[in-house]
Amino acid sequence: LGLMYLEFFVTPEFLIRPVSVTPDRLAQFAEMFFFTFMVVQYFMVLFVTPAYVAGAIAEEKHRRTLEYLLTTDLRNREIVFGKLASRVGNLTLFILSGLPILSMTQLFGGVSPQLLWTGFAATGITMLSLSAISILQSVYARRPRDAITFVYLLILAYFGMWAFLVFLKAALFSGPVKTVGEDEFYLIYDIFNSGNFLHVAFSELMSYVAAAGTFGTVLHRLLLRYAIFHGVIIVVCLAWAVWRVRAVFLRQTYGRVRRRSRRRSWLWRPEVGTYPMVWKESFADRGFLLGWGGTLLVLLLAALSLAPGLAILTLFLYDAFQGHLSRGSGYLADAMNAYVRAAGTSVACLAWLAVAIRAASSLGSERDRQTLETLLATPLTAREIIVGKWIGSMVAARWLVALLLAIWLLGLISGGLSLLAIPLSLLLFVVYASFFAALGLAFASSMKRTITSVLWTVAAAVLVGGGHWLCTGCCLSYFFMLFAPRSGGTEWVFYGSAGITPPAVFALAGLSTTDLSGAITSDQSRMIFWCGVGVGAFVAAAVALMSVALYRFRTRCGRIIGPPRSVNRLTIANG
Repeated sequence: LGLMYLEFFVTPEFLIRPVSVTPDRLAQFAEMFFFTFMVVQYFMVLFVTPAYVAGAIAEEKHRRTLEYLLTTDLRNREIVFGKLASRVGNLTLFILSGLPILSMTQLFGGVSPQLLWTGFAATGITMLSLSAISILQSVYARRPRDAITFVYLLILAYFGMWAFLVFLKAALFSGPVKTVGEDEFYLIYDIFNSGNFLHVAFSELMSYVAAAGTFGTVLHRLLLRYAIFHGVIIVVCLAWAVWRVRAVFLRQTYGRVRRRSRRRSWLWRPEVGTYPMVWKESFADRGFLLGWGGTLLVLLLAALSLAPGLAILTLFLYDAFQGHLSRGSGYLADAMNAYVRAAGTSVACLAWLAVAIRAASSLGSERDRQTLETLLATPLTAREIIVGKWIGSMVAARWLVALLLAIWLLGLISGGLSLLAIPLSLLLFVVYASFFAALGLAFASSMKRTITSVLWTVAAAVLVGGGHWLCTGCCLSYFFMLFAPRSGGTEWVFYGSAGITPPAVFALAGLSTTDLSGAITSDQSRMIFWCGVGVGAFVAAAVALMSVALYRFRTRCGRIIGPPRSVNRLTIANG
């Protein structure tokens, strides 16, 4: 609300004389704030719901307490719905916290009550749908982090398919002549996007309002279609979870375990060596057990990540074969550079999130499996345990690193990426992965429950990964615009904010050959300086977080030097 107020009403002249506000301007302000708030709330639901709900049953399973629930007279539906209702109730309170502010904006005009309750109904339906998917995956997952990661991959795959369908629509079915299979494609396109809040709100709804000038009955029709799409998902996932919760647990606990062949074990498990904790976290404890469904999602995401680059190369080769390169010789390099920056940054963000989730659940999984006492009974020091967890969290994302290397290879072959950009991007990836691993370990060593540490880690990762722009990128810039309109020199706010944003710095590191051929401008030099400052700040933050994680781990596990303070007082009192 404050940002929208600054955007609409506050100008440098505001300090000199009051600015008159017309009713139309006030209505535009309320409408813009409503749509901005709904989009932010929608993305918060996407981020928070899997982290909070997906570990409901998997956490009981991992702590070996689900078997006690199953021995009671509770039925399957009582266990599943009880777990789901408690998590969804807390999430509902979280969503409703913004309702009073939105209700107040109706006094400004521009936001009808019908639009208000429709938006919150769509948000609630989305939350229930994601909760049903999360509880189903929690039934099948062995560990909370596996269930959480699977749901995040499913969300990314859905939006990736949406982008792919939009690309097909623009490339194959945007001409004036009707082509073969166009009706079938649009049928699939409409069904698939019936559950896409962004498509429904900003494509279909806005198009109808621009043409008709009013909402009419389109809100009810779009909400009904949205509710049917997600209602089917809710019913199917909940019925499946209730039906399979007991059978899946029995199969996972007492089912037949396949033994690995010696050849496979020899290939994937080297000797323990000098660092047993690193070996344990990298090879013995596999990163994410996603099953065949997770494997298909990873393959789908890999295909969606490589498809645009391969399509650009195919179109360029086709033009070259036909003998008419109307776009010029530099078209391929520019297009591939944009693709590498976008796809590479997206894959890197997914890898950093996976590293953070793995680190946040690393210590909690040891406590839940009651194997932490075994680690503490070994000669391993606390530093070796924490460092091993830290390295193992980064190694867990090695398959995403392989996908990132494939994207870079496409850019290098096509000339869209310089050879210098690969080691630079790899160095940045390692630095940020180290930070997110240290962030997860700091929360894991401070929280008693795995789900709590994962929630705090995901929230902190979103804030560090770009959420801070709500403050540094907007509020400070408006502040300097108001109080220093003539002095200038406020560009450092933007450059500093970009320098401490990992996706922005990682995207800027994807340099092409043309970027290196020209002279460095003053703006580029300032951007390089602030990016260097930001990278140094992340290195220092990673070291500080590792120190916090080590201290908290030593304190909680009794591996501190000297007796605790409470013991000292008791010893002194007893003489």
